[in-house]
Amino acid sequence: MWGGVRFDTGDQVVDECAYTIRAAQATARSAEHLVRVLVELVLTRTAGWSQRDVAVLVNLSHQWLSQTRRPAGPTRSLKDQSE
Repeated sequence: MWGGVRFDTGDQVVDECAYTIRAAQATARSAEHLVRVLVELVLTRTAGWSQRDVAVLVNLSHQWLSQTRRPAGPTRSLKDQSE
């Protein structure tokens, strides 16, 4: 039984596989949500760190982090800081 629907294809192996697939998909969605929440927390606490350093820390690509990171307002480059 899954979401109110009982599968009965006549093949118990197929029915069990379908159930297991759906359960695994739900677990994966939950895990992905947890990853996003935790990454947001890490990004908040590592403001000012190199994006590549944070990416290594959380085992994600820096490109993915740049798409995830919310703009925190105007930033200054190292060149601007030396002036």
